[in-house]
Amino acid sequence: HSQYAISSFTVHPYSYILKPIVIEEFKSIISEVAAKVNSQLKQSADTIIVPVKRRKSFILKEDINFIEVQGKQTFIYAKSGQWVTSKPLVEIGSQLNSDFIRVHRAFIVNKKQIKSVTQISDRTYEI
Repeated sequence: HSQYAISSFTVHPYSYILKPIVIEEFKSIISEVAAKVNSQLKQSADTIIVPVKRRKSFILKEDINFIEVQGKQTFIYAKSGQWVTSKPLVEIGSQLNSDFIRVHRAFIVNKKQIKSVTQISDRTYEI
C-alpha cells in the first residue's frame, strides 16, 4: 500500500511494488535483485561459486585441498566435502588467489594444504 512506501525506506529497500502487483514488474525486480546478489557474491574474496546442477555452491577457498578434472567434470576436494561440476578448471581457477597453483593441466592445488612433495622420477612429483 502506498502509505507504507515512505516508511519502508528505513530498511533500505531495493524497490517498492504497489498493489495490485503487476507480474512482469515483479519478475523484473526479482531478476535485478538476483543479478545484484550474484555480482556481489562473485566479488567475495573468501569463497568461490560453483554451479552444481541447478544450485550454486559457495566454497571457502581456505577449505579447498585441490581441484581435479576428469573428462568433462571438475572435482573440488575440500575439508567440508566434495563437489562435482561441469565448470571448466580455467574458470574455477580465475576465482582463486595466489594461494593456489596449477601443477598440471588437470590439477590445481592449494599451496597452504601441501604437507610434502616427493620426487617420484625426473620431473614427476607427488604432492
